[in-house]
Amino acid sequence: MNKPVGKMEITRAEPIPAAEIEAKAIELFTGRDSSLAVRNLVDLRQVAEILCRGGLAAGKTVEKVMCAIMVGHELGIGPANSVQQLYVTPQGKVEAEVGMLLALAQRSPAWRGYSLAWEGKLEDRTLKCTATIRREGCPDVVSDMDLQRAAAWSWLTPKKSADGRDQNIWNKDPRLMLENRAISWGIKKQFSDCVTGIFGKGEISGEVDANA
Repeated sequence: MNKPVGKMEITRAEPIPAAEIEAKAIELFTGRDSSLAVRNLVDLRQVAEILCRGGLAAGKTVEKVMCAIMVGHELGIGPANSVQQLYVTPQGKVEAEVGMLLALAQRSPAWRGYSLAWEGKLEDRTLKCTATIRREGCPDVVSDMDLQRAAAWSWLTPKKSADGRDQNIWNKDPRLMLENRAISWGIKKQFSDCVTGIFGKGEISGEVDANA
């Protein structure tokens, strides 16, 4: 049900009086220089609408942008980065670009780097990427991904666009995708306290190249 708040509308399962929303200042986030502060749900919707109109949230609904901003706040990420790096899937999960997962892990004082190792060949689908994620005071976490498993899990299935082009980025850049999946799985194991509840991009929703 939509409850009017001035010129704004907030979608809620259980409507809350506008005066209560205005009065209840939920300090969601404050900019580094205190110039941008989201104090309540009205502010949150206004920020989300600006990001949508400005093109930073192309193809996303205002409500999904609001959710991304709130999840980003829990992770210590600003609204603009949250909208570009976090994705709310149709299954109700949150995915993040592998670069964002790395950045979150690297914030930890215990971060001690990572390394990659490759074996096999792309031509016969034996290519495999192994990521080693290091954390002070903990055993190294070794995580790997290979094309044979990707094929078995249907990750290499073509996803055709209207003009017949394959939009599945696994088929366009398999080395990148193997690296991304190995890193994201390793980070989720080694730094679960930093990325709780966040999946690597495509883990839930499937990989599609938006630029295809």
